[in-house]
Amino acid sequence: YRKIENGKTGLYNKKVLLLAEILGTTPAKLLFGYSMPETDDGMLKEEYERSIVELMEKNAELKKTIRNLEELVKAKDEIISMLKSMKNR
Repeated sequence: YRKIENGKTGLYNKKVLLLAEILGTTPAKLLFGYSMPETDDGMLKEEYERSIVELMEKNAELKKTIRNLEELVKAKDEIISMLKSMKNR
């Protein structure tokens, strides 16, 4: 057990390492079904960056929709004021 604790003995079989490399995953994910948190940092960062980009795009779309709706309201207000002025004549 001392060799394992000191890191002198590997717990992974070399074939597990090779299989993980072939499958494009980590040995931990292959053996345990999930990645260890210390190896997920890069993946989390990429996921957050992707989410940020998606949210920024969605935000831009919503701002454009708001501008279009404001223009529509302005046009309708002008029509209403024209109809009121025609009625008062």
